[in-house]
Amino acid sequence: MVAAYCLWYAIFNSNKEVMILANKLNTAKEIFSRVASMYELLPDFIKPGVKEYNKTSMTFENGSKVGCQATSASAIRGKSISLIVVDEFAFLGSSLAEEFIASTFPALSSSETSKLVLISTPYGLNHFYKIWHDSEQGNNNFVRVEGKWAESRNQQWFEEQSKLLNNDPVKIAQELECVDGSTMIELYDNETKTTIKLPIREAYEILSNQC
Repeated sequence: MVAAYCLWYAIFNSNKEVMILANKLNTAKEIFSRVASMYELLPDFIKPGVKEYNKTSMTFENGSKVGCQATSASAIRGKSISLIVVDEFAFLGSSLAEEFIASTFPALSSSETSKLVLISTPYGLNHFYKIWHDSEQGNNNFVRVEGKWAESRNQQWFEEQSKLLNNDPVKIAQELECVDGSTMIELYDNETKTTIKLPIREAYEILSNQC
């Protein structure tokens, strides 16, 4: 879906630059390859001409460009970019994530329609976590969109993926349910007859030791 949006944005908006970033260059290239594959499958009546095309970028005759590279604090510094897509943002180090966000605003300020899209599975209490929850509280302009496996997959797919994760409930919660390991859940203590709240990771460790 992200690749389709990047391609749509570049095709139907002239003289725009789209940048796909990821914590690893190969991941960014993989998303870009999907953009290229979708372009090749377009019907001729909406398929624009291409002026330049290589493994990391594609420039269309309408002046728009789609490119990819690894996320870094300088990845977009000094550039005027209309759409920035960052994959697995939560897996960047905290300092890099903060530096990157700070560097995006000058690059996006050239147009009121410029967009920054941050994509990730949860991964602890980091900058992505802060942005996500600040958005929930109305403390920034990001719009939260959450995708769950049940929206597009069946139970068999879930069970197969769970096996690949060694049926680890913490990893399943993070990778498949979009629930971070630091999310609080309730456990009932039979001895004290009370309910306690613990992060999923700690709760799983306690339950594992009791088995």
